[in-house]
Amino acid sequence: MRTSMKTLFSLIILCLLLPTVNAQGRRTIKQLKFAPGTSSTIVKGTVTKDEQVIYELEAKKGQRMRVKLIGKAKNNDVVLAEIQGPNGESLLKDIGASWNGKLPQTGNYAIAIGLIESKSGSYSLEVIITN
Repeated sequence: MRTSMKTLFSLIILCLLLPTVNAQGRRTIKQLKFAPGTSSTIVKGTVTKDEQVIYELEAKKGQRMRVKLIGKAKNNDVVLAEIQGPNGESLLKDIGASWNGKLPQTGNYAIAIGLIESKSGSYSLEVIITN
């Protein structure tokens, strides 16, 4: 019972925050590339309140992906706004700073970074793909 209440509370918070993060602002789409022979990459950038930065990458079904975001903003509110699979399915259950899971399909994945309240923020995004 306690777990379901916590899940319900998280879902309510997500529904309240997501419209702010996904406001009709600008979307900057970037391709996430791995150096030859590597399975991880770190990218750094900035995001503004009216923008989402979206990193796209290709991955295969069954691979494990780990995503870690370190953000710096006045309100400490740089977040992973979404991780979406090839079929449009959301893999991220709660807005946060990390995600780890087995990928359900082969195809293009999108990782969206946004802000909740601050005007701008910087971030470091680490993505690791393993078999």
